[in-house]
Amino acid sequence: MTPAAGNRGFALVIALTLLALLVLIIVALSALARVNSRIAAASMQQAQARQNSLLALQVALGELQRHAGPDGRNTGMAGVAGIAPQNTFRQWTGVWGGTISPVWLVSGADNSPVPSLPGARVIMVGSHTVGSPTNSTDQEPVEVGLIEVPGPTPSGTLRTTGRLGYWVGDEGIKASAVISDEELQFSGATGVGVRPNFRRLIGSTFVPGSASNGKLIALEQLKIDVGGFSLGPAFHSVTLSHHALTATADGGSPRPGDYVVGAFNVNTTSESAWRAFLEFPDSANSVFGLDGARTLSAARQIRDRIAARGRPFESPSDLLASGLIQQSFDHASPKVTTVTEGDFLAELRPILAARSDTFRIRGYGDTLSLADGTTVEASAYCEAIVQRIPAMASTGMGRRFVVTYFRWLGRDDI
Repeated sequence: MTPAAGNRGFALVIALTLLALLVLIIVALSALARVNSRIAAASMQQAQARQNSLLALQVALGELQRHAGPDGRNTGMAGVAGIAPQNTFRQWTGVWGGTISPVWLVSGADNSPVPSLPGARVIMVGSHTVGSPTNSTDQEPVEVGLIEVPGPTPSGTLRTTGRLGYWVGDEGIKASAVISDEELQFSGATGVGVRPNFRRLIGSTFVPGSASNGKLIALEQLKIDVGGFSLGPAFHSVTLSHHALTATADGGSPRPGDYVVGAFNVNTTSESAWRAFLEFPDSANSVFGLDGARTLSAARQIRDRIAARGRPFESPSDLLASGLIQQSFDHASPKVTTVTEGDFLAELRPILAARSDTFRIRGYGDTLSLADGTTVEASAYCEAIVQRIPAMASTGMGRRFVVTYFRWLGRDDI
């Protein structure tokens, strides 16, 4: 081989190598472009799912304002309409007054006296929130209906491009876990502050009046101070605090400002909440002298009798006039003999109400595949705590609700 031929062969090898490198670069850039395109598409789909979730939250807040903003409305859980424990509709919030049938504050519901749900559904409260239920009550998952969201397709036509759903939970039907000493309501012959007993729901080491509790923004944070605390059994029965307007809990004193902190809505069939009040204050010995067997049986009697009644109480006086608590005491096993209905309700009178002013809203949104219109490409959940305040809404729909807390939820939070 001549030197010239050798140079030509070497040049060919170099050219082929450079060509291979160029092809590799083109392939890599093409793959990178496809990945970036998919990431952009996924980001866009996730952003749209979040927008649908926020839209669900806004719709829920609008419905809450419209139906529960005016004075004179009663709210409560669907259990007071007769929904049995472990039903996925039992923790729906209903608003009574102003309509023939209650308004159920969930997406997809028809406003019949008893909750029902046609069509597609989504879980808004699931096992990561309430755990795996170990008893027959107060740990229910929650299902709501899905509402289709129309959008444009690449061809310019309209079709369902996503869905949304919402659930409004009533915080007032729960027992308030965190109440500072200066906010306590005092009543009855004992002069003891009305603070329920949480040793079964939260733990024996929980101190409701602890200064550190004022820093909590979510019940999950109780795990920091209370060993072994699990949110599941407490989610539907315990709230950080229900702030009721003075007109709502008219037997209490505003502490602080315009609110009765820790008010309790009697339109609940929460066995755990009723039991916590039967055992107040926070000690092994209740004010009423009731042992664990009696409080459990009495709480279940109250739960079942309220459910059998099939409608909410219009006021705490309506509850007293019904004789329901006394009937529950008389039929408890063992029978409750150390306290009467009158004594029990007199002790609790400063915090009793027949509606709530604090609510938890969960919103859901998703986006669907443009190819088939059914495959869920992305989904998002959000949660807000909303508070009814003394100021009137500009729309004329009663007193205004404001958002006091917001967060995005992951699937592991549901």
